[in-house]
Order: sequence, then C-alpha cells, then structure tokens
Amino acid sequence: MQNNLNKADPIKYKIQLPDGRTIIKQRIETGEGKTFRYTPAFSALGISLRDLPLYGLEKLNSLREGTEVWFVEGEECAKRLNAMGVTAVSGYWGSSQKDFGDSLKALMDFRVICWPDNDDAGKSYMSNVARQLSGENSLQPVQWVDVESMDLNEKDDVVDYLN
Repeated sequence: MQNNLNKADPIKYKIQLPDGRTIIKQRIETGEGKTFRYTPAFSALGISLRDLPLYGLEKLNSLREGTEVWFVEGEECAKRLNAMGVTAVSGYWGSSQKDFGDSLKALMDFRVICWPDNDDAGKSYMSNVARQLSGENSLQPVQWVDVESMDLNEKDDVVDYLN
C-alpha cells in the first residue's frame, strides 16, 4: 500500500459496541508493515473480533432499502469514500478474518459493492464477505470492483486509486 502514514503516530479508531462499551483500536505502522492493538483487550470484555460492528455502521441508519453501500478493506478507505459523499463501511478486522458474526446483517437491505485491495488476501477476504452476504439472503446481489482491470500496484487500495 502506498498510503503515507506517519510511522511514529498510531491511528486510533473508537469502536462503540452495541451494549455501549467502547474499544479503542490503534493501527501502528512498523518497518515490516502494520499491527493493531485493541484497548481494552477482547478477553477483558468477553468478546472476539467477530463481535465488532462495522466501521461506518451509523451511516446506514438513514438510508433507504436498496441504497448503494460500498464495503472496502480498511477504515481509511471507508473514511475517504465517505468524505466524498459515498456511503462506505469496513470491518475493524483484517483481511484474514473469515468469521464476521452478525456484523454483515446490517448490509442485507442494501446494494453492496465490494472493493478489495489489489492482492490475493484482499480478494479472498472480499470473497468471504460476499459469500456471507449472499448466504444471508441479501435483497440485492453483491457486486465487485474489478481491481485487476485498473492501473493499480500490488496491494493498492481505494485510497491509492483516488490519490
């Protein structure tokens, strides 16, 4: 990914759980990639990654059934699209996540378009998302952005494409 994030300052996201509790997710860039830290730890709350709501979930509350919603890989990608007036959500988990709990049920009434990162992990992740959405009897078929047909480098994402 080509995003220019300051490696010294972690990016923080406030996650509001349905029961009102709050978790802080920190994205920490290292020389070898990125890592995530959640405070408090999931074990202290008796939950796991699959129990987290979608990033941007609150944006769905005022939408009509059938509205287009983009599912992207990563909070920064969703944030960028939302800033452009495009409704986008993401998981708080990474591309290796295969169990989404009930979080994707929030998307059942919408026309979902998946935009994976341009790598095998991203495509596999979005395939798992699309499979679960389709299996939940979504009102609309899941659509895809064909990242292979775009002028993207390996691992590029929505933010890279828009820059």
